[in-house]
Parts: sequence; C-alpha cells; structure tokens
Amino acid sequence: MDKKIIDIYFFSGTGNTFLATETFANVISKQGFSVNILRLEKSDAGKIDRSHMIGIAFPVAISTYPFVWDFIYTLPKTDGTKIFILATMAGGSMGLVGKMKSVLLKKGYIPIGAYQAKMPSNIFFILDEEKNKKTRESGFNGVKMYAERIASGMAVWPSIFFFSDIAYFLYAGIISFWKWKWHQEFFRYKVNELKCVKCGLCAHLCPVENIKSGLNTFTEFGLKCQYCMRCISYCPARAIRSKFQYKNRVYKTTLLPFAHCR
Repeated sequence: MDKKIIDIYFFSGTGNTFLATETFANVISKQGFSVNILRLEKSDAGKIDRSHMIGIAFPVAISTYPFVWDFIYTLPKTDGTKIFILATMAGGSMGLVGKMKSVLLKKGYIPIGAYQAKMPSNIFFILDEEKNKKTRESGFNGVKMYAERIASGMAVWPSIFFFSDIAYFLYAGIISFWKWKWHQEFFRYKVNELKCVKCGLCAHLCPVENIKSGLNTFTEFGLKCQYCMRCISYCPARAIRSKFQYKNRVYKTTLLPFAHCR
C-alpha cells in the first residue's frame, strides 16, 4: 500500500469544502504526500484505488447529503485501507462521525481521522462578508492542524456512541421527508426568466442532475433537489431564488468552482 499517495474525494456546494480541501492538500503535500483532489459527484466509489490513503470531504447539512452517503455505502470492501474525513459545517452533524466510522469499519477500512471545520452558513442567516471571512480563516487554521496530525499519524476519529445511531435514524427520517413530492414542489427553486441567460451552468454544476437548461430553454428544476445551493450561488445572472434564502443573500467563496478538479 502506497501510504504517501492520498486521493481526496470532495463535494462542495458553495465553496467552503473546496477551499478546506485545498488548504488540507497544500499543508500535507509539504510533508511528502502526493495528493489527488477528485470531485466526489463525478467519481465511481467502486473504482477507488485501495492502495492509496483515501480522504472524503463534504459539507454538513443536518448530516450530509444523501448522495455523499451513497458514495460511502458504495465504497468497496478492503483490508486495511486508511481513510479520513474532512467535514465543513455551520451547525450540528446528527451523529455523522460515529455512524460513518461504523460503516467504514465494517468494510475493512482503518479510520484514521475525522475533523469538522466550522464555516459560515451558506443558506440560513448569511452574515456579512467580513464576519464570514473571520469564520473561514479560523476554520482553515483548524484544517491546517488536522492535516499535520494526519501526516504525523496523530489524528483521531472519535469513538462510536449509541447516540450516533439514534441521530442517524432521525436524519434518515428527515431525508425521507425531503424526497416527498409535495415537499419538493413546495420548495422548488424559482427562476427569474427576465434574468436567466440560458447559459446552462446550473445544470452543469448540479450534483444530482436535477436541472435542465440550455440555449433554447429557461432553467427547469426537477423533484430530486438536495438543496446544496450550488446553482443559486454560481448563477452568473443571480436568476435563481429559494425559499431557504435569508434576505435574498447569496453565499459563495470561489469564482470558478472546481474548474481544475477531475
């Protein structure tokens, strides 16, 4: 097993996790590690290289998005592949760390570290940029220390508690609620056709292919949205609106999201 190669599979909605992943990679690469940064939503979990160390980076929204959990559950069984997680969050994680550790142990992975970095909210109560910047800087400092602990073998993954299963059960109930048709229809994003330029960027960025957009049609949303806010944040015309938005504010941290990532 080549312990000096790390493949980090990340998903980032509005940029926090992407920047945290880059921060982590920059620090640990100086410790002699070679790091590949890969887009989780574009990757086949069943084809990961189990001879490499694996990292999973994602945002926390109550727990994390269903397609991120699908990626975890689809990972192949192994015999001792080291794995760590890097989560970004503005609130709680509903027992995610313990539940994810349990799933990975059963598949034969060695969980070597879990870190949840505090980041600004990208959906509810979006603060002004100066406050968000301070929160990000503090979060990235924590990520840097976490990268050093992973490199030195000193990182930890908290133990599994009974609470983790209870919290995950509650999360699963919330997610099933998300999938109800009436819920999706009620919270379906709206498009201002006077602003929409039919560029198709929203459809290209959607991790679950819930958006149809093209040169001859205005953006249309299906009924399987997972509310990652990518489309709203990166719409160049700011033509997409959600009932979740706080005072119609839009949060994003990068101008060209993930352009150089596979």
